[in-house]
Amino acid sequence: MLPRLSWLNCLSGLFAVFAAVIVVSCIDPAGPGTSIPRILPGISIDGIELGYTREQVERTLGKPVVEGWGSGIDRSWRVAEYYKRAVPLRPSFLVYYTSTAEEEWGPVDFVAVGTGYNGTTKEGIGIGSQRSEVAQSYGAPLSILSDSLTGDYDYQYCFNKKNIAFRFNRDTIEYINLGPRIPYSFTPKCD
Repeated sequence: MLPRLSWLNCLSGLFAVFAAVIVVSCIDPAGPGTSIPRILPGISIDGIELGYTREQVERTLGKPVVEGWGSGIDRSWRVAEYYKRAVPLRPSFLVYYTSTAEEEWGPVDFVAVGTGYNGTTKEGIGIGSQRSEVAQSYGAPLSILSDSLTGDYDYQYCFNKKNIAFRFNRDTIEYINLGPRIPYSFTPKCD
């Protein structure tokens, strides 16, 4: 004959299961002393992937705080800023949507993060990281672009046939850009 279970036994059993779920959900899957990367070179930044629709982006990030236009030598974009600026005139999360006469808000073509953004790659590279850390983590860049007016320069790398560029000011990252090419026509393509 099986013993009868009392409501107290059932309650203590449920409490034990609940406690186990809480403990397991608090374990960081990346390991102790690490954080989960939010920048995945060649894939996404904060889950925003190249080719996403505006609706997919807004399901992840919400409505933009600012919208505008951008243009390059060979294409135009609708640009949306999704996080409030940490520093005036320095956007922290921009999404560039391809814009054509047929489709004003096309797919995501380019994602840029800057001052105030605190996500990193699995190697710990993020805004504020040093050039030496990038070189140690990723090796020699595909190309280096420099701005003779500001002294800033970009290290560009290829992952999954997509560019990621780290823009440095005095050897410190101030922007990270993800796209099929970073957005100049002379930028080498990742093939």
